[in-house]
Amino acid sequence: MVRHGECAHNTNALPSPVDGTSAGLTEVGREQARACGRWLRGLGLDVTAVCSSPRERARETAALLGLAGVVEPCSPLAERAWGRWFEGAEGDAVDERRAEARRQARADPWGWRPEGGESLREVRDRVGGWLAATLAGLRSGALVAVSHGEAIMAARMALEPSWSAHPLPLPRGAGHTVPNGAVLLYEFEADAEVPARRGLIADPLTTTDRRGVHWQQLTGAGA
Repeated sequence: MVRHGECAHNTNALPSPVDGTSAGLTEVGREQARACGRWLRGLGLDVTAVCSSPRERARETAALLGLAGVVEPCSPLAERAWGRWFEGAEGDAVDERRAEARRQARADPWGWRPEGGESLREVRDRVGGWLAATLAGLRSGALVAVSHGEAIMAARMALEPSWSAHPLPLPRGAGHTVPNGAVLLYEFEADAEVPARRGLIADPLTTTDRRGVHWQQLTGAGA
């Protein structure tokens, strides 16, 4: 699972537009995507499918990975819908709305839903359902899915036996979501429904070989 590269909304503290327009990658974001692709190609993976959120920043990232095959747009990989939460917010008001969302979600992080939007649990069900169906039909090789920060966090909840038992070794200040351009690798043993281990490439611009992957065992971690 690859998070899209940096876009203007990441650098300007703006909420992502609902329809994904005017949210293309910055030059740094394009370099992140290219670096991520070089790293993935260097692993020699037999990539059988590349799927992407339909948002512009994700589609551009998927194309710049340079992996074999056609990139398939996939609506279940879209970012969490925030409904009317950020309507009319600009500048400092965006940070205020984010802070208010954190306050309201504190009591029930996975169940709280912004007006007209999605809870993280609903995102988990959306992304997790698609992953389960897609992986069930994947007999061999690798699936590459390009998505967004909170969507990938929700996918962790669906994929990992105990998603909170193995904290990600993220860079300082990254919060709970993987950084732009980062990749989570999941390895499955034959016929297994949950991954055996997880690897993280937090920054493809500075990670050049397999020794840079932080691997963690996941099976046997409990429910």
